[in-house]
Amino acid sequence: TCCYLDGRTRNQLTGDLFPSVWGAVPDEPPPFLAYLRHENGVLRESHASAENYALSLVEENKKLQNVIATRPPTPAGHPTAAPISPAESIR
Repeated sequence: TCCYLDGRTRNQLTGDLFPSVWGAVPDEPPPFLAYLRHENGVLRESHASAENYALSLVEENKKLQNVIATRPPTPAGHPTAAPISPAESIR
């Protein structure tokens, strides 16, 4: 919280004023509070978008893992059937 010299006390987390002990409470919120609330909304949207993207990646990974698991085995003479050594994978 913050306490102004005229006795107003504001919650820093929400920006709301606590009940006034003395004097009139301004009708309009200060400009920094309007910006803070706008930025909070933008960040919430960004978070939701990132979460949806991450969930879509999880679903795509499950699909790919399913394709790999159901793929028929590679024939023994096929070049991709032999394991690749770490030295060969660098080339």
